[in-house]
Amino acid sequence: MCLRCVYRYMWTPDELLGGGCLADLWDGAPADYCRAELANPGLDISGDGRLDSARLLVGESVILASDTNGDGFVDAITQIGVDNAFEAWRISELPASEHQRWQRGDDGLLA
Repeated sequence: MCLRCVYRYMWTPDELLGGGCLADLWDGAPADYCRAELANPGLDISGDGRLDSARLLVGESVILASDTNGDGFVDAITQIGVDNAFEAWRISELPASEHQRWQRGDDGLLA
C-alpha cells in the first residue's frame, strides 16, 4: 500500500490526465479514489459501436482510460511506459463485499 496516499473522493479529469491519482493507486483502493468522468471518449475499444475510451499522453507514457459499463466514469486504466512496460487496473467488486475496489490486473512488457 502506498504510504503517501491521501484518500480523495473524486478526481477531476485534469488530475487523472496528469497522472495524479495513477501514481498513488494501490491494489484494493476504493473505487472513488481514482475515478474521473470520461468527458470526451474517442475510441471504441469494446467493438460495440459506442465510444468508450480515451487515449491520454502523460509525459512519455500513454494511458488508455475506459468506461466499460457505460456510466460515464473511468473504470479501467492501462498505462504504457516508454520502455513498453504496462500495467492494467480495473474496478471490480470484491467477493463477499458490496464495495467496489481498484484491482491491478496485468502487468508486463509489450513485445
